[in-house]
Amino acid sequence: MAIQHRSELDRSLSRRPARLAGLLLTLLVAMTACSGGEPTPFEPNAPFNPLGPARSGSGGASTSNSDIIGTWERTDVFSAGGDLLTQTTTWDFDAGGFCVRTIRSLSALEGIPRIAERSCTWSLSSAEITITLGGSTPAVFDVGFAAFDPNRLLLDGYEYARIE
Repeated sequence: MAIQHRSELDRSLSRRPARLAGLLLTLLVAMTACSGGEPTPFEPNAPFNPLGPARSGSGGASTSNSDIIGTWERTDVFSAGGDLLTQTTTWDFDAGGFCVRTIRSLSALEGIPRIAERSCTWSLSSAEITITLGGSTPAVFDVGFAAFDPNRLLLDGYEYARIE
């Protein structure tokens, strides 16, 4: 009886390194893909909320329109229901006050990329940006730059890297 119990314990312990390696690999992928902030999972049937709950600005350094113009991207990797999901959100702000928000999501189980693109307008005042997606009500978000780096945009606390 004791020998049988020890044999079961040995088998259980021998599987532990493989489980730990899988967990560490998943954690490493998630850490390298995320650029700060909390993941924002894509929900195709949810009402649109571009960056989370709107809130008032927190003050701080002023940001000018020319600082925002360009293409910004962030990627989040997270697990849900036994699936590994990747979501890349891209904002493209032009000098005329127009913008496009694109969300590309990929489920590891499905292997089918899903793309949702919305046109919008934007305006900036000090440390806040107002974004209006076609037909929706304007939403105001905090805006700034992480570590004063002009290539690390913070929109409502989420960090985006300049890609153009």
